[in-house]
Amino acid sequence: MTLAAALHPGKVVLVRVPQAVYPSAVPALVKELLANHGSLCYVTLGRSARILFDGVQKEGLDAKAIRFIDCITKSLSVRPLATEKKMPARNAELSAQYVANPSALAELEDLLFKAVAEEKPGTVLVDSLGTLPLYNDDAAVLGFCRRLTARLRESGCKSVLLASQEDLESHPLMEAAALADRVLSWP
Repeated sequence: MTLAAALHPGKVVLVRVPQAVYPSAVPALVKELLANHGSLCYVTLGRSARILFDGVQKEGLDAKAIRFIDCITKSLSVRPLATEKKMPARNAELSAQYVANPSALAELEDLLFKAVAEEKPGTVLVDSLGTLPLYNDDAAVLGFCRRLTARLRESGCKSVLLASQEDLESHPLMEAAALADRVLSWP
């Protein structure tokens, strides 16, 4: 089954990607989601929104159709986020909200579902579940995944949770995978 056929309102699809092709698979996945569903709320747990935004533009995709929720930039920034406005001009303005770090799961939930309620994106993409166990204990990861999938279903969003196949072999993510309505391999 294709991703387009698996995505339905109120359904959560877990997409597993081999680690070896993960960097090239993500832009292709974003391209498909934008082409088929219009707008995207992209939750990034392991890479900065700015890097992803620039990559989307480089691929020739409509970066304005993506709202980022960035869980990593604040925790890794050497310079304050205020200098973001001093960076070179882009073709479009980055639309992002920043979470303190990947362990601030309540803050992430609040920002995500506020964005979903206000903007009603065509799809929600959470990239990558494999980052969660690096910053949180097993119970926190599993609890977050339970709340996340339940709230995504309630919101009626078409939702994609992304993880590498290798990450899904870890205990909390193995259990979290069972919460998805469907599990697909990509590509």
